[in-house]
Amino acid sequence: ELEAGTVSPAVLRVLRFERLLQTIGSDVAPLPVSESYLRNLSECTHLIEGAHELLESLHRAYRIAIATNGLSVVQRPRVGNSAIRDYIADLVISEEIGKAKPAMAFFDTAFERMGNPDRSAVLMVGDSLSSDIAGACNYGMDTCWYNPAAHARPEHLAITYEIRSLGELGGILK
Repeated sequence: ELEAGTVSPAVLRVLRFERLLQTIGSDVAPLPVSESYLRNLSECTHLIEGAHELLESLHRAYRIAIATNGLSVVQRPRVGNSAIRDYIADLVISEEIGKAKPAMAFFDTAFERMGNPDRSAVLMVGDSLSSDIAGACNYGMDTCWYNPAAHARPEHLAITYEIRSLGELGGILK
C-alpha cells in the first residue's frame, strides 16, 4: 500500500499493528506497540554478511547512497550508528521526500541529490522486486537483485544482475 501510494508512512506506522492485533484478537492499543517496535528497530544495526567489507572496498571508487521506503525515525539512527555510516554519501528516505519507490518521483529526487549522474552510471542493488528492481528498471537504470533465497527470476523485469551474496557484487563492480 505504501508503494502504491494508498497509505502514508505516518498512517502505516500504526495501521500495520492495528491489523495484526485485530487478526490475533488482541485488545492491546496499537500505538504503544508501534512506538516500541520502531524504537527497538532503530537500534538494530545488524548488517547482511559481507556488507561492511564490500562497502569499505567500494566507497573510494563509488558514491554509495541508500534509497529506502523505511521510516526516518528508524533509518537515520540505524545508519548513523552503523559500522557502514562513513561509506554512505546519502540516505534517501521516502517518508522525507513524500514519494516511495517505485515511483519515478522518488528516483528523480535520489538522482538530484546524487548530482544527476547519467543513469547508465548508476546501479540499483535491492532485494525488493516491486520497489527496488521494478522502480529502477522503469527509471532506466541497471539493476542487481539481491536474491539470497534463490527465488525464481521473474520474466517481466529486465534484471541486469542477480546475486545470492554481497560478495558477488564486488566482482560485478570491479
